[in-house]
Parts: sequence; C-alpha cells; structure tokens
Amino acid sequence: MLHRVVAAVSFGALIAVLAACGSDAGEQESTLDEALHTARPFVLVPAAPDVSRLCSAELGTTYCSADDATAAAKRCRARLDPATARACARGECTQTYAPERTTCRAGPTYPTPASCDRPQPDDCSFYRSCLESTHPCGEAGYALAYGERLCYAFVANRRSFSPAGQRWLREVRSCLQRELVPLLHAPATCASVRDDAYATHPGCYTAPDNSICSMSPGDVLELVGIIGSDLFTLRALSQIREVATTCVERLFGADESRASSREFFRALEAASDSDATLRSFVGREHRGSAPEARPND
Repeated sequence: MLHRVVAAVSFGALIAVLAACGSDAGEQESTLDEALHTARPFVLVPAAPDVSRLCSAELGTTYCSADDATAAAKRCRARLDPATARACARGECTQTYAPERTTCRAGPTYPTPASCDRPQPDDCSFYRSCLESTHPCGEAGYALAYGERLCYAFVANRRSFSPAGQRWLREVRSCLQRELVPLLHAPATCASVRDDAYATHPGCYTAPDNSICSMSPGDVLELVGIIGSDLFTLRALSQIREVATTCVERLFGADESRASSREFFRALEAASDSDATLRSFVGREHRGSAPEARPND
C-alpha cells in the first residue's frame, strides 16, 4: 500500500501519512484522505495546439505529485508525431504547472458532466473537457481555437506579467469559464456558442473585483501581445473599445497616481476605431514602454 501512497501524495503529505502508522486503521484512513486532499496539484500546459489535440487525456488530468506530472509529460511526448515534437520550443512539448488551488484530487479534472458546473480554479481543461464535449465545434470552434488556446497561452507566458497582472489573469480565466456554464445546459449552434462566449469577455475583463482598469499599461500591452491577431477583427475592436471606455469612465476623477492609466485607456479607446490605428498604437506603446521587473516564477 505504501508505494501507492508515495505515487499519490507529495513528500510533505507522505510524512503526515507515515506519522499515523502507529494509530488504528480508522485514523490511518482518515489521515490518508486528508493527505490526498492537501497535496499540491499539478497540470500540464501544452506548447502548441497540436499537443492539446494529441495529448488531451494527459492535459485533462490533475496530478498530485510532480513525478506523476513528469511521467504524463513523457507519455504525451511519446504520442506526438516527429513534426510536432520538433516544433516544441527547446524540445519541451509541455510545461508542468502548479495551479493556485488548495486541494488536490488526482485523476480527470472533470470526471463527469456534472463536474463541469464547477470550473476548477486556475485550469484550462474546461474548454475541451466540458464546452467542446457538450457542443462539438472542432478545432476551428470557439472552445479550442480561442478559449483553450489563449487560456494556455496566458499560463505559458505568465512570467511576462507583473504579480498583479498574473493575479488578474488567474481570476479572469475563472470568470470566463464560470460564465460559460449556462451554455452547457442549453441547445446551441457553433455560431451561438462563439457569440455568447465572446459576449462575456468585457464583463469579466472589467469585473469590479478584478478589473483590467487597475492593470499597469505594461501588463495590458503584454496581454495585447499574446492575443495578437485575434484583436484585429471587427468583433474584437468593438470589445476593446467597450473595455477601454469602461476604464476611462472608472478612472475619471481618480487621483493623479492613476492619471497615466486613464490617459492610456483613453488612447486605447480612440485607437480601437480600426485595425490600422490599433496596430499603430500597440507598436508605438511597445516602443515607448520601459521594461518592468518580472518575477521568476
């Protein structure tokens, strides 16, 4: 039994289990259950969309030890075709990521359809395991082409953001997934899934308790850089303008310490009139922004 415990829990949790060996069987079972739930969770983050498709089982699983996550990453890589494996940055087709959760339950992150009603914090597998499973729209649909892809991109590039920016990204990921839960229980076409999902973006981006309006211009530019060409569409331009307008209104009358942010969002609002003006604004702001100190992890 001990070797199964070692595979399931972190070293700290294992110590708790061993300390209970002198107690009776009921106490040992209780301690083991507690250890399993307090172990640190790990998930895999893909380096490319093809990795998401070919390794969906590994990506849709939560691991309660770094060793288990590493073993899953090796299984994933063995399944990849040579072209996909060569395309992975530095030969790493997945990252091992420790999400911000307080408990760990090893196994499929969403084991049943009912579990999708409670999106897991700081996780991206909801899009494939829940939304795509309920409303299959393929690799070009919202769930996989936009939701999953950008969710993983934000996790993979998290070190480019300040600590405050990373917190915003974690919370907005959860908000966007929670807003999609009603779609799981309603008939929908691929077009309506896309329309309804996009409609949730401005509200989640400017939620009062986690608003992009409070982010530094540098973090906003990092966000724009990751989203990339997805911004330069009529739908995205409209949403950028809506978000920027909300931020200008919220920052109106703010003290002088927020003056630069207010002017930044006012300029972003004006630039969102067209593809060309937005591209020019982003390029100009990137050239003029000074590098900010970023955390190492």
